[in-house]
Amino acid sequence: MKLATDSSPRSPGLRSLGLVTWAAFFGLLLTLAMALTAVVDSADHERYSRALRQTLEFDARLDEEVANARLGVVKHYDNLVRVADRITATNDELDVVPNTIAGDERRVLLAATRRYRRALDEKSELVERFKTDQAVLRNSLRALPRNAERTLATAGPDHPETARALERLLEQVLLVIVAPDEARTRAARCALVDLGDPANADDRCTATTIPVEVPEALVRDVDAVRTHARTVLERSAAVEAEIAALMALPVSARAEELRESYAQMHMAAVARARMHWFFAFGFAIGFLGLGAAWIIARLRANATVLRETKTRLEQALDELEVERDREAELAALKSRFVSMTSHEFRTPLSVILSSAELLGAYGQRWEEERRALHLDRIKTSTNTMSRMLDDVLLIGRAEAGMLELKAAPVDLAALAGTVIDEVRASVGLERELQFAEDCGDAPVLVDENLLRHVLTNLLSNAFKYSPGDSTVHFSICRDGEGALFEIRDKGIGIPPEEESQLFDAFHRCANAKSIPGTGLGLAVVKKSVEVHRGTIEVDTTLGEGTVFSVRIPFLPEAA
Repeated sequence: MKLATDSSPRSPGLRSLGLVTWAAFFGLLLTLAMALTAVVDSADHERYSRALRQTLEFDARLDEEVANARLGVVKHYDNLVRVADRITATNDELDVVPNTIAGDERRVLLAATRRYRRALDEKSELVERFKTDQAVLRNSLRALPRNAERTLATAGPDHPETARALERLLEQVLLVIVAPDEARTRAARCALVDLGDPANADDRCTATTIPVEVPEALVRDVDAVRTHARTVLERSAAVEAEIAALMALPVSARAEELRESYAQMHMAAVARARMHWFFAFGFAIGFLGLGAAWIIARLRANATVLRETKTRLEQALDELEVERDREAELAALKSRFVSMTSHEFRTPLSVILSSAELLGAYGQRWEEERRALHLDRIKTSTNTMSRMLDDVLLIGRAEAGMLELKAAPVDLAALAGTVIDEVRASVGLERELQFAEDCGDAPVLVDENLLRHVLTNLLSNAFKYSPGDSTVHFSICRDGEGALFEIRDKGIGIPPEEESQLFDAFHRCANAKSIPGTGLGLAVVKKSVEVHRGTIEVDTTLGEGTVFSVRIPFLPEAA
């Protein structure tokens, strides 16, 4: 907003207000820049999240293909190669970390990526060894029965001992393949010794086995059978060990660790972006309110320049409207946040503008009482905007985890009386209120500001949503090491299906849409009570009224 200057004298208060307004404007620019920088790119996030999900999917598919190859379901490694290629492509995606992850978080994420890569590289090496050993094993498994059958046919009835040794070897080797264990493997090696293979002999085999004499004519064929049998036993053991090592590798665990780390970092980035937008909107509202207050102060300080000030006010309000629309357009994509609050701020701004225009046009001809009436309207509208801004900033601090208790001794009865006076001044002194208190005179430790938010919002709502001729009941009493506040009205009540959303920010019940409001009051109450570690209960009947019961524990002296 452009603030014009002239030669008229200014009070120190007016100059201070101008400086504060400029400070709010620069704060708005700064928070807007931070908010735009912290925007989370949804496409980049979806790309990286998809790559993380695919790491788990492809690792499972790699295990499945290895199992299929081991069981002989497939006779080739094409699917293994395709899965490996997909894993490589996915790893390339993981190299491009989203820009919202920076600093220490980026280093932590890259460290988790390296741990996943190391486990994956080790698994890839094991898969290559498995492919080699499985191919050799499959080849020997095909050749062993054929060679054994041919040798048996050659041996015939002339060499029965050799034939029986061959059959026993073939049987033991096939049992190892079907159900491998240590006993079957030892039996197969003893069968090899029985066929004259001393390389597989051990004390147990030599004690129970007498090698057969292989006829000269069968030596070459028996050697081929023995070679394939040894290969089957050795490669089968190697393949089983490789599969066990593959299953033991923590690739999935590393991928899940990487996915969880990124999920936490993404949630933190979203929270930071939301906090920046909350503060940006708060500065925007503060800038609007302070700018309007500065202009009104100028009008009151120098009556001789009212017409010129009116022109500047109109220009300033036009610029403020453009600025507000720009902010609304940027923030509308985020949530209902802007659409609700911008509507509620328009009413007091309209009051300020209309009163300022009337003062500018007729202020010199009006009597003092009439001018004071319009100035009071301006002051009331500004206070309304200030209260809404307090609610917005409180919700923003609560969402960002920055809302803290500021304990101080408070006289509960005196605080309640002050809140009652303020609320009745805003809703009308003619409204009926019955107040009862039994909390004693001794001050207690609570956060006076947050407790004031709780009582003001609940009392204001009780008057707002109940008929003008009804009575609102307000009571305070001690409840153990705390206080119980109860506010009862005979208003419109709350629909049962909306009770679960009652304390959501900007939520307004269907039966309250025709009554002005922001939907922030009960959200502020909930956050303030939670910070006190208190509780709030609601008992409501649609069309008959509502009772809010708030329990606030007193803070210990150490607080």
